[in-house]
Amino acid sequence: MEGFLLPNIFIEMKLRESQLVKLVRKVLKEQYEEDRLYPKEYIVKVLRSGPQELKHLIKKLPSIPCSNGKGEETICTKIPEVVQVYLSGRYE
Repeated sequence: MEGFLLPNIFIEMKLRESQLVKLVRKVLKEQYEEDRLYPKEYIVKVLRSGPQELKHLIKKLPSIPCSNGKGEETICTKIPEVVQVYLSGRYE
């Protein structure tokens, strides 16, 4: 956008690395829901095609009986935070 200026508050805002790390951790914690259930078949499929260092997590995923949005019985799982970060596209 031509001629668009940011307010001074954005230009003058400076964060130390430790402040930035705390902010990032806070944002990640707010988005991660420890008790949320995910379809296990989907999570396994995603992890199998994911980075090598995450593949070992497949064996550790719990199998939890649940029902999907259609009321059909299926198997769900809970995921560790690192998997949620990968699913959201923020894994490096």
